[in-house]
Amino acid sequence: MLTLIRQSQLFRRKWLLSGAAAICAASVVAMAYDDSANSDVGLNGIIAAFPPRDLDQDELTPLIDELDSSWQKWGAETAAAVKDFYEGDHPTIESQRLALARLQVKLGTMEKALGDRRYVSVHPEVSELYGRLAPRVAVAEAILDTLTADPEVVRQERLRDAAVPVKTAVAEVRKDLSSFNGGQQWVSWASLNELADVAKRAEFNEADLARIKTIQQKLAHRGDYAQSVKEFVSRESFLTLEDSLTAALKAVEDYKPVSQETARAYLTDLTEQLDQYDEEPTVAGTARIRELFDKAAQSTPDGGKKIHEALQAFYLNYNVQLTISEGLLKRVVAERREEKSRINERMMSARIVGSQVTTASVSADVQPSENGARFALVIEGNVRANTSGSVPEATIYSSGYHTFRAEKPVIFDGHSFTTEPATVRASANNRNYGAVTKYSGMPLFGGIANNIALNKADEQLGRANYITSQRIRTEVSSELNEQVDEQFSNAASELENKVYGPLREQGLYPEEIQVSSSDSAIFYRSRLIGAKEVAGSRLQPRPGSSKGLVVQVHESALTNGSARMELDGKTMSDGDVRKLIEERMSKLLNREVELPESPMTEAEPTTLVFADEDAVRFHVGEGEISLIIRAGLKREAGDIPTQVITVPLAFSVNNNEIVMNRGQVGVRPQPGQQPTNVAEQIARAKIMISKIEAAIPEKTFENKLELKLEERVVALKISSIEASSGWVTITAE
Repeated sequence: MLTLIRQSQLFRRKWLLSGAAAICAASVVAMAYDDSANSDVGLNGIIAAFPPRDLDQDELTPLIDELDSSWQKWGAETAAAVKDFYEGDHPTIESQRLALARLQVKLGTMEKALGDRRYVSVHPEVSELYGRLAPRVAVAEAILDTLTADPEVVRQERLRDAAVPVKTAVAEVRKDLSSFNGGQQWVSWASLNELADVAKRAEFNEADLARIKTIQQKLAHRGDYAQSVKEFVSRESFLTLEDSLTAALKAVEDYKPVSQETARAYLTDLTEQLDQYDEEPTVAGTARIRELFDKAAQSTPDGGKKIHEALQAFYLNYNVQLTISEGLLKRVVAERREEKSRINERMMSARIVGSQVTTASVSADVQPSENGARFALVIEGNVRANTSGSVPEATIYSSGYHTFRAEKPVIFDGHSFTTEPATVRASANNRNYGAVTKYSGMPLFGGIANNIALNKADEQLGRANYITSQRIRTEVSSELNEQVDEQFSNAASELENKVYGPLREQGLYPEEIQVSSSDSAIFYRSRLIGAKEVAGSRLQPRPGSSKGLVVQVHESALTNGSARMELDGKTMSDGDVRKLIEERMSKLLNREVELPESPMTEAEPTTLVFADEDAVRFHVGEGEISLIIRAGLKREAGDIPTQVITVPLAFSVNNNEIVMNRGQVGVRPQPGQQPTNVAEQIARAKIMISKIEAAIPEKTFENKLELKLEERVVALKISSIEASSGWVTITAE
């Protein structure tokens, strides 16, 4: 029945695409396209006439019913707003924007609730609803903005975007030439003054384009010049200038009137494909999404800029994030030292001898930075000293209590660590408390002589304190710079050899890495994606951990990572699969990994025949991580063709234990491979379920996580494992 409903929805959608023009055409902003007078209005005919499966009433009602009573009314209003957006009558652009605005208000409420610990009781339901709705709203708004954009405004935006790199490149060439005698002649040769003026105006009229093309051609034909000229204009700054000019020319050439009919057709197919992907993702579906976007981008005045931003946020985003709180970083680097040492030195013409005790503690201070994670190692301590200073006339006995605070900034860009020189503040406090002279012990004169010596010494305390604080700053700075620079140089090598190297070997090295920091946490984000794959979605707001670690992995990272195992089309025994996983995990973790053999219920070995595509895929949502396997079985009693096997896994944390519960294993035939009768499918399903249940038993793990830094070990416990809206979120404290 559901299949028939879906088919009828698709039929109605296609009918709307062809028939709604007679009702809606008058409202389109005609000047965006060359044939817009014959088009539909805005989103009508592009967005489905019924909500996608995960947003229809049958799917939303049980989710909303789980909300607290105080949220029930809000939930009903949200469901009604969703239904109205898809099924309501919105014949004008204004009415469509109003419908989208109502949904945006609901999303804003969700974001506030998800970022507030006071509403933690509704976080699972609100998170799930947000994950379903936010991508659809973002894509719909992007399409509407694209279809209604003023073409002249779009053109100017594209020209401004193209002019920015030209302006920057011209400035870099000027800076480069400033270090050369006779650099002004190259300014004239490359028409830098004229190019700067063109970039500033960002209009690119015919004269501007001619000038840009002339300079671009001069640079492109550098091989025709004398060797000395060729070498000079092959400098990095000139190469960058050439690239910026080429891009500017392309931006102008690419802008041309396009057919709204063509654009709407691609956008319709794109939204339909996105809905299909959300319902049942496949590798063919993800490849089709990427293909349709490229075609739609070529058919829109802005080159698909708005739509790309929406897809980038919810389908092509980072799919792994690590959040390290400042509290955890402090625990990792925390150290307290106490060192005793002898003093034997000369200061201000006096020989100083004695002892001192230095006590220091190490902490960390995370600092805001968009370009790399920035933090400072903070050393605070004091020096307690007892000394005697001798000159021929007297010996002065002193005590000192000196304090210091040092900061050593470190920046991590995802690959290497860069350190900055340490800054040290010190405060010295010496106190003279006794003196001995050659007259000491003599009646009357001895005490006078001692007091005179003390007074003379006290007169020098200001200078003594200055010299002491200077020496503390110098010694602390020197030692801190030397030790920290060496440690983080080694850390970069360790990261490359033990983490990134194995990831590259296994094909798991991310395409993109971005590292940043706030005043309370360090954020590491990466994206594992291939040319025909999609990636993560925008992370939802969530309360942070002030003392722990949060690891978030999107289902796309799990799926894309599994694809690197290259199981598609393979025939393997369960032992071979286990061995393959062991080998890959051992290389990734740099230690031997052994997985337990599955206790089989029958003597016949299990031989899996994986599907040619999507052999392994993951889906995360509603508290479960679902492992989806497409495989058949080779059996003496008769092969079982490819089945779609869904294994739902739920994780719960119970103090010292993590429990993995396996839900009901689902088995259905691969589309297009229906059995001859129901009884045959039931028999196949029973066999497959028994195999899977034996291979993936419910299990309990020790709740223990250790972070190691040299000889120090910081013990953590996982406090929660959440599975919602495509993301697995693991919090450890």
